[in-house]
Amino acid sequence: MAQPYNMVFYQGDDYELVFRLKNKGTGTPVNLTGAVPKSDIKQSASDNTVKLSFTAALVNPTDGTVRLSLTGAQTANLAAGEALVYDAQLKWPDNKIKTYLAGTINVLPEVTRGS
Repeated sequence: MAQPYNMVFYQGDDYELVFRLKNKGTGTPVNLTGAVPKSDIKQSASDNTVKLSFTAALVNPTDGTVRLSLTGAQTANLAAGEALVYDAQLKWPDNKIKTYLAGTINVLPEVTRGS
């Protein structure tokens, strides 16, 4: 089962989440070598339309570390108060797919605009 993790970010801000996967029994990092991360944002889990995709990357495959990120330009296009959901999956070299994180996203309105 996926670990629940809810996100909150501001419109127009860069966003980054770095997480590490560990083995339940031993607490040692999961070796992610060869795995491919993917994470989409939608209005609802049953929606066929992807609202936005995180840039998902392995930071350190042997240490189990994954990064999900969005640019300010991407988050600027999300409506404040919009109810969104996401999940984060890994596709393993044997083509098995497993979801590790899932939750809601709350987008807060940007107050200061421009740079």
